[in-house]
Amino acid sequence: MRFLKEGGAFKCEQPGGVAVNHVRLWTSRPRFESWPGYSFPPPFCISFLLASLPTLKVFGMRLRTSETEIKHLLVAWLAISLAFTILFERTLARPQTFSLTFLALASALTVGLGFVLHELAHKIVAQRYSSWSEFRAEPLMLLFAILTAFAGFVFAAPGAVVIFNPYLTREQSGKIAVAGPLTNVALSFAFLALSLLAKFIFPAHSALPSGAVNALVFASQIGEIGSKINGWLALFNMIPFGFFDGRKVFVWSKQAFTFATCSAILALLLSHLL
Repeated sequence: MRFLKEGGAFKCEQPGGVAVNHVRLWTSRPRFESWPGYSFPPPFCISFLLASLPTLKVFGMRLRTSETEIKHLLVAWLAISLAFTILFERTLARPQTFSLTFLALASALTVGLGFVLHELAHKIVAQRYSSWSEFRAEPLMLLFAILTAFAGFVFAAPGAVVIFNPYLTREQSGKIAVAGPLTNVALSFAFLALSLLAKFIFPAHSALPSGAVNALVFASQIGEIGSKINGWLALFNMIPFGFFDGRKVFVWSKQAFTFATCSAILALLLSHLL
């Protein structure tokens, strides 16, 4: 067996030049053509396709990504951050306490980070199962999210991780799905710890310079917002029907669904104790 690259297509040839298979890369997802004897490309060609993609190291992990995916992630992050900045500015009970700069930073660090890491969690687990996976934003839904923010709520469906692997099992699909909400649960607890730590240190503010006091106040407020937002994101995504992650988790394992849902509820309840 040998692999050749012809223009934008990869050719997988079996010994003797028989059964030539083509894999063509497109900007949104791969298209597979002319697979003799296969409804889908055989696993060895999927592995070769994944190996040909550029990689990005994140915290020591090698992620296969593309310039297109990075652009889509950045656009979606900015759009979601803008939507929640508008929402926070219009709905927070203490608007005089927060500047517009703070609201923008809070949105980018809490909602934006929660959204990006949620999608990357799906991507990382999918790639562990030798799947082609990349995030694609939905421009109309991003615009809709920004417009709904002016009405006092945000309908956030910024896009999704497109996954291609016809050999995925129900268990693998469920694990890919649950990775996103559990990431938001972990972020909710992390932001909760940040807020509690800042509030624990804050009583001793008289001995600290004003810059340190402002940093503690900022950390406490960011932690409070981040804990609540990520708790809601986790629970929202565990809805067990439609296109939500919860549906795939529920189909795979009722125990995993119960654990992830209870974890999201716990994170949300604890965040509202702040």
